[in-house]
Amino acid sequence: MRYAEVLIERKVARLDRGFTYEIPPHLSGLVAVGSFVQVPFGHGVAKGIVVDVKAESDVSELKSIDCLLHGEILLPEELLKLARFIAEYYLNHTMSVLRGMLPAGVNIFGKVEGARVEQILTLASGGSGTGFTGSKQRALYKLLWEEGAVSRRAAMEAHGIGAGTIASMVKKGVVVVTEREIFRRPPSPAEGFGPPPVLTADQERVLAEIESRRKEGKPFLLRGVTGSGKTEIYLRLIGAALAEGKSSLLLIPEIALTPQFVAIFAERFPDEVAVLHSRLSAGERRDAWHRVNRGELRIVLGARSAIFAPARRLGLIVVDEEHEQSYYQENSPRFHCREVAVRRGADAGALVVLGSATPSLESYHKAMGGDYIVLEMEERVGGRPLPKVEIVDLRRELQEGWTQVLSRPLMAAVRDRLAKGEQSLLFLNRLGSHTFVSCRDCGFVYQCPHCSVSLVYYRNSKSLRCHHCGYATPMREQCPACGGRRIRYFGLGTEELEKVVRRAFPKARVARLDSDNMRRKGSFEAAYAAVRRGEVDILIGTRMVAKGWDFPHITLAAIVAADLTLNFPDFRAAEWTFQLITQVAGRAGRGDGEGLVILQTYRPEEPAILLGGAQSYRRFYEWEIGNREQYRYPPFTHLIKITVSGERGKLPCHFWRELL
Repeated sequence: MRYAEVLIERKVARLDRGFTYEIPPHLSGLVAVGSFVQVPFGHGVAKGIVVDVKAESDVSELKSIDCLLHGEILLPEELLKLARFIAEYYLNHTMSVLRGMLPAGVNIFGKVEGARVEQILTLASGGSGTGFTGSKQRALYKLLWEEGAVSRRAAMEAHGIGAGTIASMVKKGVVVVTEREIFRRPPSPAEGFGPPPVLTADQERVLAEIESRRKEGKPFLLRGVTGSGKTEIYLRLIGAALAEGKSSLLLIPEIALTPQFVAIFAERFPDEVAVLHSRLSAGERRDAWHRVNRGELRIVLGARSAIFAPARRLGLIVVDEEHEQSYYQENSPRFHCREVAVRRGADAGALVVLGSATPSLESYHKAMGGDYIVLEMEERVGGRPLPKVEIVDLRRELQEGWTQVLSRPLMAAVRDRLAKGEQSLLFLNRLGSHTFVSCRDCGFVYQCPHCSVSLVYYRNSKSLRCHHCGYATPMREQCPACGGRRIRYFGLGTEELEKVVRRAFPKARVARLDSDNMRRKGSFEAAYAAVRRGEVDILIGTRMVAKGWDFPHITLAAIVAADLTLNFPDFRAAEWTFQLITQVAGRAGRGDGEGLVILQTYRPEEPAILLGGAQSYRRFYEWEIGNREQYRYPPFTHLIKITVSGERGKLPCHFWRELL
């Protein structure tokens, strides 16, 4: 007799453990780790997943498994082990982690969602080739005799055989109709990137060191300045993994980067790339996931949740821009993708590479302590220089009577690029038209009724929106508190910045790239293609344009408010500011033209801004790590974030006493 440990699907804390059941004789050899089963539970039945199979059990009088829900193993043992780690470390319910590992369109308990099927025609066994009543029946018999199997659509469209003919042949028992699942087409190779480039000395050195030290079993932290060729390192490592018959995961922080990465990787590795991210339809995600699970696609490219792809014989995990905040998932199941990648790589014996021009202080501190192996590339590909950085003191601009959003040096630089036919990037880390709206008579500020945060004004839709929960309401010009009409708009967002730019440069072709106007499917791909084809003169964007985009014709990159993130109430504010400056600066001068970066700020003396302008990561690390140690912030300690939600005033005092 063999026994199975089954995790019940119910999300109850006391049930977040395995329950032992006998495997009945008729299921012997069929039930395995990862099988989805139905079991008797309490006074009824429950669904669950098998997390262990063993030959002995200390429990007597056990119940037996009722049945298998379906035969396919959707979550291999490696992912079940990873789910246990995520549940324990991040205080998740294990079943919620398992559900989170599967994309929309893949139901954990076997219901097929979003599947596409086609009808297949074959000859019945023993079917006779005589007795046909017309030429179409003879033609169908001849077609199936020669081809073996033909789709119903092909028979009708390509060979002119009607539905009546097919129905008649089925009724005679000559033709059999079955259904076959079909998958949506994977990404097609792009054109224009060309053959693999000759490696630089830095790239050759890094690849050689990875090869010589990979047996140490430690993750590699690849710090390379923007434009140093980290992507080519990833491509070569993936190629080596494929040569060994192994799969690879490449994680990127921003869905907006997907078109660029898909184009590059699909061209280098045709018919091997699966894309997984939330902008795909449920059916597209389902198809990609199943093809990876069946070993048909061996390269997975995607955002945070792609770390759970069921890649077979996993040989490589790459986390690009490993410092990005978007790798942390705050809603259930909670996890940090970078840390989960390191754990999965260790469990699978896979090579793990964390790449960034500005690694998180936690990762670089681990590298300095020997937990990671650090690799550094200080030169851009082709010997291109880093862009020149100019810091504009907005206080002086005001003192000299200039009150416009775009400073005089920035206006002149944009005009110069327009005259040369080059592209400019203007970065602002704010959405909407204005960041908050207030009544000048009584001081009332429009806030979200659910989150108690300021609502952001959008001029185009004349609405107020909450960037936390999505709440939206029409804008009214009369104060709801005092009835006054002296409503004032404060701050500046990308929507308003776009209007400012269009007024200042009426003949320029302006595009805005942020999460508000990139909601439609295919919008990222269209924006990427338009900029790359040179159809945009001035690109306005938020954080998504600072992450790895490679546009060779952008020679000017400007941060409209470089000190904005310094005001965030977080101990990482200086680090985020430095990273943003470095990443935005990295978008300029990646082609043949010389790059210029302009930082507009009211605090030009801040170390994060000065060191970001100098693009000196090591100096910033040494300065900031001292501050972290002094105040006992990570990486010198661990922080736990506790979020409590409920109706205002409804949480009793004893709740807080017990919590604290």
